[in-house]
Amino acid sequence: MIKMLLILAVALSLFAGIYNDDYIPEATTPYAKERHVTKEKNPFLYGNFEKIYRYDGLYVDGDSFDSDESQERFDAMLQVIKENQESRDVLVSILGNTKQVENKKQDIDTDNFYTNFFQSIGQYDRMDVNASKDRAKDEAKYVYDSFIDNNISEKLLYKENRMGGDNLYTEGTSDGRSLNNRVDVAIYIVAPKPLVGDEDHDGVIDPDDYCPMTPAGTNVDKHGCPRLITLHLNFKFDENTLDENSTKKVVKFSTFLAQYHAYNITIIGHTDNYGSDAYNMKLSKRRARIVKSILSREGIVASRMSTDGRGEREPVASNKSKKGRALNRRTEVELYIPQENEAKKESKEPALIKR
Repeated sequence: MIKMLLILAVALSLFAGIYNDDYIPEATTPYAKERHVTKEKNPFLYGNFEKIYRYDGLYVDGDSFDSDESQERFDAMLQVIKENQESRDVLVSILGNTKQVENKKQDIDTDNFYTNFFQSIGQYDRMDVNASKDRAKDEAKYVYDSFIDNNISEKLLYKENRMGGDNLYTEGTSDGRSLNNRVDVAIYIVAPKPLVGDEDHDGVIDPDDYCPMTPAGTNVDKHGCPRLITLHLNFKFDENTLDENSTKKVVKFSTFLAQYHAYNITIIGHTDNYGSDAYNMKLSKRRARIVKSILSREGIVASRMSTDGRGEREPVASNKSKKGRALNRRTEVELYIPQENEAKKESKEPALIKR
């Protein structure tokens, strides 16, 4: 069915039942009832989510989905839930929607055929409140029960009847009205709760965190320090010299190394794919060595640093564009602790406890 219809809702109203401050999950939903969910405790409004999966509507015809497309969409939802529910908390919002609810207006008193005709189109095929409520409830329940039948715990499921409150498509055509009779499902992957005493929320408690205040989302090791740092340095084409801004980045990184001296590093140079593989390998090594020389100049002892080059062999972007090639001309730094016992001893020093 062609869906190039006028969309009546703005972006944030796509799942208005979720974003609307008045949204409270249906009282009969076990999860909501058990946890005394109220407007103030609405998990969709105030939850902390790692990822949200949104889908086009599901369409129900009696006691089945109306098409293979709806069934395939539902199967995709099942897969996402099952892949995540064992390792993390998952919430599923099920919203029953219908076409516009009838709003009776005083008829225009006219004998004009065209006026009556267009008025009839405007009022055509609306649903009364009871019919809308029943349809939204029944179709949302069908989707809810389908999840239950596929071994999805009822504790994950919230359902609500939105009736005609979230019309995404024009009510001026029969296709638009049909598309508004749908069930919207969104899957919320709950972000892990931060540990108590974990100020930077990296999963390592502060007393054991060698690198406090790492940026949010940083992939850290068991000591709370970045596993891999990418220095976005500007190497000009076929050169191993740095501009002033890139040099400042290396100098700033040296302050990190000076503070967290438990770590040794391997500096790895990368290039784009212009030139031969052998030439780019040599160029990447020269670029790694220039970074090492700047760090040495800033007081980082040479014994803590080694260099390597990977040439063009490990791109992070396409070399078909200027932007992609620039991203591939990069320097990465791997951090490691050569002796765990010495590192643990050093971690008690003030410089390793508080930045």
